[in-house]
Amino acid sequence: MDGNLPIACSEEVFGVTTLHYENLYDKFLEIIELVNAGGGWTLYGWSKRGQINDLSNEDDKNSSKKVESAEVTHHVVKIFPTEKNIDFSSNRYDTSVLYGL
Repeated sequence: MDGNLPIACSEEVFGVTTLHYENLYDKFLEIIELVNAGGGWTLYGWSKRGQINDLSNEDDKNSSKKVESAEVTHHVVKIFPTEKNIDFSSNRYDTSVLYGL
């Protein structure tokens, strides 16, 4: 964005059917394409394989033995453009159009 949002700006201004939403969405797409073409993204995060109750033990139905789950959950902590020198100035959303609301 090229400035702050006005105080009078509410979430209804960016409702999915509004022109403001379309313009903001277009800027998001431009930035994503610019970063993808300029080296892509760097992500920081962590992954964890959870544990589930072992239901294969038929001798003891009340057993609380745990086994590793087949699913791994990924948690993204930070995402940013890999290339630090990308110029976003022409891709900023013009907030001045919102001051006439």
